[in-house]
Amino acid sequence: MPQVNNQSSQTLRDIRINEEDVLKGLAELKTNKSPGPDGIFPTVLKEMREIIYRPLTQIFQMTLRTGDVPTDWKTSNGIPIHKKGDKTESGKFVIILLLVFVTEVVVVVLGYIYRAKVEDEVDSSIQNVYNEYNGTNTDAASRAIDYVQRQLHCCGIHNYSDWKNTRWFIEAKNNSVPLSCCKGSISNCTGSLSRPGDLYPEGCEALVVKKLKEIMMYVIWAALAFAAIQMLGMLCACVVLCRRSRDPAYELLITGGTYA
Repeated sequence: MPQVNNQSSQTLRDIRINEEDVLKGLAELKTNKSPGPDGIFPTVLKEMREIIYRPLTQIFQMTLRTGDVPTDWKTSNGIPIHKKGDKTESGKFVIILLLVFVTEVVVVVLGYIYRAKVEDEVDSSIQNVYNEYNGTNTDAASRAIDYVQRQLHCCGIHNYSDWKNTRWFIEAKNNSVPLSCCKGSISNCTGSLSRPGDLYPEGCEALVVKKLKEIMMYVIWAALAFAAIQMLGMLCACVVLCRRSRDPAYELLITGGTYA
């Protein structure tokens, strides 16, 4: 039927429907729709449009003239269909977020506990690493110690005198420590203990422990940040779940006809 402006002063009798409009409307019917109360499928109406468009035009015109709508046009089929989505999906999402949140909290707690034990762990292992030092680049322990001493500007475990108790120092018999103990500002440093001013005075154990604790604190803060974000996600999911629980599980599908 022609479009009528809601604000127009037109009445039903002012509307004109011609045969071309009806024929065009029948040709544009969607054939995948269900039939109305009369049981006639849109496919049938579309295929028979050349036969029925004239009688239908007369019915439309008579309806507009008299203002009476055929009784069959006032009925429709109402079919309850389930809405898309599952109400339990939001609940599953909340449970998954809760499990991840609990996991992150456990990680934070364990990280904080282990942070207090870092010094003991480093103290128990660093002595063995220094005893394995042989001064060659092919040895992993030697490369690691030289790298740490250069990067952290340290020498020995507690200070440079700890090198006297290592196997490398005893076997070398040159009263010197590795060149990685030399200060960067000293150009002619040989690592000799007779010139302690050329060496880093601070031991590596305290600096390694400090650096590890800093890294663990970064991890703890990152885990807390992610936990806060996931807590916000759980709250949002709960809000959505509560809203969806008030919605009806089914909606009414109208097929054919109009409301009276």
